[in-house]
This record gives sequence, C-alpha cells and structure tokens, in this order.
Amino acid sequence: MDHSRALKKYGFRLYSGAEMRAMFEDAGFSEVEITYTKAFMAPKLMLCKAVK
Repeated sequence: MDHSRALKKYGFRLYSGAEMRAMFEDAGFSEVEITYTKAFMAPKLMLCKAVK
C-alpha cells in the first residue's frame, strides 16, 4: 500500500527499525525491541518497546 500522499500531506516520516533503535538508544533507553506485525491498513506495523 502506498502512503506517500498521506505522508506528504500531514508531514509524517517513516522510520526503519534501525533508525528507531538508534533514536531510542540515543535517548537513553536500553533493551530496545523492535517487532513487526500485520494490522488493518498496515501490512508491516512496527512495535517498539524499550526500558528507560
């Protein structure tokens, strides 16, 4: 599914799992866990979990 129009319209940015992990670690979080699942209208939904 192509979300490029919505991303541009609302100014959203999509991050990769590696980018999210780096942002969490830079913010001082540890035990960063990135998982992917399917959801309605999101064939590759990213879930991020970490400990502060």
